[in-house]
Amino acid sequence: MKVYGYMQACQDFPAVLNAALNESVIISAKDGSKFSLSRINAKAIKSPLDIDCIGSNISRQEIVDIINENRQRKYLVK
Repeated sequence: MKVYGYMQACQDFPAVLNAALNESVIISAKDGSKFSLSRINAKAIKSPLDIDCIGSNISRQEIVDIINENRQRKYLVK
């Protein structure tokens, strides 16, 4: 773990980021506050929309036809 002062981190931020690639980095401010900087693995972050696909034998045209059919339906409002 490397520790940088706030001014040092501001002046040489590329070096701070390079250090964070391999180990955790702590940046300490003058008021005693400490901040942690670490690398996030991009593969570990998944979108909530990233879902596994299901096997289906339905064609693209069938999907379009179903959507169009449902758009043309007239719903009764009670």
